Amino acid sequence: MLWSKKSKENLQIIFEFEVVKLFCCLGIPPSKIGSPFWRSFIMHITGGNLECPSVTMFTESWITREAAQVDKLMLEHLLSNDTQYVTIGFDGGSTWCQASFLTVHATDQDGHAYFLDGVDTRSHKHSSQYYYEVI
Repeated sequence: MLWSKKSKENLQIIFEFEVVKLFCCLGIPPSKIGSPFWRSFIMHITGGNLECPSVTMFTESWITREAAQVDKLMLEHLLSNDTQYVTIGFDGGSTWCQASFLTVHATDQDGHAYFLDGVDTRSHKHSSQYYYEVI
């Protein structure tokens, strides 16, 4: 077995993190988790010892849990003494279906940008007062 020195529980945690990272960073559609080829690949490299999730479990549990952890670490960094200042900004746009949105982000002194929120603005008048309320 590839990771014989770790417990099955620790391996499952590492596996979940690495699979989420693989799919999210490479832009692989979550629906591919349900592919028989993916399931066969995972079964063979893990010796059938690790749980391969359903698409629902992957999108609603694994990705959601990792996103919450990323948010927590991001806010800890932005609020830490290491961060000298933060610039809050926003940008608007629309989807192909003409649904408008606004994103709110923070940039630290090193120029690293952090996504804070996305807001659906279809039903709102785009005024300075509205932007003030969002930010």
